[in-house]
Amino acid sequence: HEPERAMMPVIKTGATVTFDTQDTSVTSGDISVIEFGNTICARFLFSQPNGDILIRAKEDDFPDYTVRNGEDNFKILGRVIFVTNRF
Repeated sequence: HEPERAMMPVIKTGATVTFDTQDTSVTSGDISVIEFGNTICARFLFSQPNGDILIRAKEDDFPDYTVRNGEDNFKILGRVIFVTNRF
């Protein structure tokens, strides 16, 4: 379940998100489920020329941030393939 509204209206708070755990590569512009520290959420991921990964929410009030590929507290859990939003 998505814990926050950062990806509204694509993924609403409380939505059930189905993701492919076999697809953990970064395809720029795709939505992936990530684990960053103690937080698991969905975000757009973008590969950067230096190998870093830009992480972006759909909502403007959630700032972009960049992580180094392979950083210890960052993990791509899978690419989002289906979202069931609740109204």
